[in-house]
Amino acid sequence: MTYEGIETEDTYLIGGGFSIYASGSLNSAKDRATHQWIANAPDYTASLGAIYNNDGLYASLIGQWIGDRYGDVGQTQYLQPFFTLDGAVSYDLMHINDQLKDVTLTVQVNNLTNVTKIMNLAGYTVQDGTPLYWTVPGRSVFVTLSAKL
Repeated sequence: MTYEGIETEDTYLIGGGFSIYASGSLNSAKDRATHQWIANAPDYTASLGAIYNNDGLYASLIGQWIGDRYGDVGQTQYLQPFFTLDGAVSYDLMHINDQLKDVTLTVQVNNLTNVTKIMNLAGYTVQDGTPLYWTVPGRSVFVTLSAKL
């Protein structure tokens, strides 16, 4: 296997608690003998987002692209690129009441756009070798209340 590529990531503080975040990679993952792409390895990835963190409030909205890839050896199963968008809001409750020091409430929504495209090859059926695939999980919402003891 030969893995080559370039990756970069940066967060830039704009001011007033606002930042922008970006990352990206260009990838090549190929079998040395056949020169074919390794199953599930994307040819690129990219993320772009905005972050706010000030006075006990944290919020983020980050999108991620996963590029072209093949889901099977032999490059027979092309998997389309996909984009997901995640958001989160968190608040330190100490700003409401001093008794709530180190208590944080967080709401996180993953896959806001509810994309459910094929993500990866999961394996094959035993009976006839039919490929099985994982899909991107649909939208999910998490609410967390955390406290330091």
